[in-house]
This record gives sequence, structure tokens and C-alpha cells, in this order.
Amino acid sequence: MYGKVKGYDGSGPRVAATDASYKRGVAGIACVVSNGSWGLSRWAPGNRHDPTGPAAVLVAELRAVAFLLEGPDQPRPPELLLDSTIAIRYLRAWQRGRIERMPDGYSLLPRRGPQSAPTLVRLAGIMAQHPEIRLQHVHSHTGHPLNEAADALASLAQRGLPPVETRSRAEGLVEAFLRTWHEQADGD
Repeated sequence: MYGKVKGYDGSGPRVAATDASYKRGVAGIACVVSNGSWGLSRWAPGNRHDPTGPAAVLVAELRAVAFLLEGPDQPRPPELLLDSTIAIRYLRAWQRGRIERMPDGYSLLPRRGPQSAPTLVRLAGIMAQHPEIRLQHVHSHTGHPLNEAADALASLAQRGLPPVETRSRAEGLVEAFLRTWHEQADGD
């Protein structure tokens, strides 16, 4: 699910944040962009291609980045905020052309559907083509408005509420966090 909160086009630098929430084998992923664009999605248990253990959380973090970069919001934001240093290491390696590097246990088998290439293989290719995207680490749960918005959206996605309720809650969260982010950016 993607959406856009009105009123933030063209105000300030374009910055995006992504995050994932992983509990009991269900992942929620999300992204938010300073121009008001946002997105969230959910992966339920049972995907035979996904790794287990700590790699599952890393894969979810990286899928959140792919969800942003393959989504409808264009052009790509020049700066991307993540709270996972391990995910940033993978993204930077891919930017340097090391696209063969994948998380432990991640299956490279073709997928069913319109895009047979696995998500992280596609993401590695995108990052290799866009070394100009700046990756910045932000500490989680420290009040950074864009990171907190992405975190809240990922948690919302992970819960699996009905779509109408999810959209309504997501729009309210994004609006509140973006207002704070833009007020802080204008105050600097």
C-alpha cells in the first residue's frame, strides 16, 4: 500500500527513511519520504525462499529499501536513512558493485509472478546503478521524525489490520511525523 500526504512537495531536501518490524515470523516493511510519500507492506509466514533467524530481520530491512526504490515515488531521494548498520553495509557493498553478496540463507531461486528475480537481487542492481544515493545511519527509537514514522508504519503493517483502517492510521502517523520533521528542518 502506498499513499501521499499533501502539502510537502517541494519543501526542503528530499530525504527518505525505511524500516522493518519482524515478530513471530511476520514482517512489516515501510518507507516515508519528506515530500509526503509513504508506503507499507506485510509478509506473512510461509515464504519458502526466506531465511530464518537474524538474517530474516536483515532481509526485511533490505526489502523495505527495495519497496521504497521500486515504488511509485520518483525520482529517487538523494538521501536514505536506516537504523540498521548491517543493512547499510550491504547497500554500500552493492553500490560498489559487489552485487553477488547476499544475506546468509537468502535464496537466489527465481520467484513466481511478474518479476522472477528475487527482491534483493533487484535491489542490488538498483544500488549498483545509483552510487550517488547517500546512506545515513540513524539510531532507532531516539526521536528522529522520519525514522520514527517508518518504524510506526512498519509496526502497523506487521499487525495486518484491514486496509481501510491501515490507510487511515498510516496517513495520520505520516502527517504528524512529517510536520515535526519539517518544523525541525525549518528551525535549523
